[in-house]
Amino acid sequence: MDISEIITTTSKKIAGTAQKMVSIAENLSNGLKLIDSIGIMIEQEIKKMDKMLDFGRICI
Repeated sequence: MDISEIITTTSKKIAGTAQKMVSIAENLSNGLKLIDSIGIMIEQEIKKMDKMLDFGRICI
């Protein structure tokens, strides 16, 4: 193998690694978005429960 082949092979490996890192970053970002949306849903359910409890207190 001459020097240009080594450089080409190394460049391809670096590019492949960079693509994997981008993919991992995208997956982490999507995971964080999912966690955030679950948190928002939980918060909304807690607000609904609070309203129900308030209504129950008024009725009692």
